Amino acid sequence: MRDSVKARVVEAVDARRDQLLGLARAILQNPELGYREVETAGLVRRALDEMRVPHRDGLALTGVKAILDTGRPGPTVAILGELDSIGASGHPHANPETGAAHACGHHCQIAAMLGAGMALLDAGALAELSGRVVLFAVPAEEYVAVVNPAKALALTTVDLLASEAREARRVVALHRPAMTRDAYLAQARSLLREERYRAEA
Repeated sequence: MRDSVKARVVEAVDARRDQLLGLARAILQNPELGYREVETAGLVRRALDEMRVPHRDGLALTGVKAILDTGRPGPTVAILGELDSIGASGHPHANPETGAAHACGHHCQIAAMLGAGMALLDAGALAELSGRVVLFAVPAEEYVAVVNPAKALALTTVDLLASEAREARRVVALHRPAMTRDAYLAQARSLLREERYRAEA
């Protein structure tokens, strides 16, 4: 990309500064766990609609993909933005009901991905490029919904197999009324649930 085109793209990003910061803040205030990023995916779709860029949604449940095609042969470059948050109930912007929070910066990723697309279009850069630029908002990078319950069950199993199962005994002793071994195992199993998703390529 020639320096003159780069300069126009940078200027276009700066011109969208307030809008992009607003998008990032909106996502920060509405964190969603993996495969549940309905509102965040909707925000991406609306932004692409405003850009008049065709897109596909529902990819791997909540993913959204748009292609900026120059119409000329060349490489395909993908710009990814991750839709999901993590479970971090102590975070100042955590959702009080789900404990989800954008503690990894995914809200900035999505804003940056959209900003790159906006700037390329605003600057007319595609007319001087070849190939395609793919904007891809991807779901469940953290995979919290499946990993956390499985991790909890694994830690419980390790504890029960460890010498004297000290942590298990502590939980049982502190519980009122007194918790039996079977009740403790039932509680541990309740942490694990099976979730099946149909992924679309």
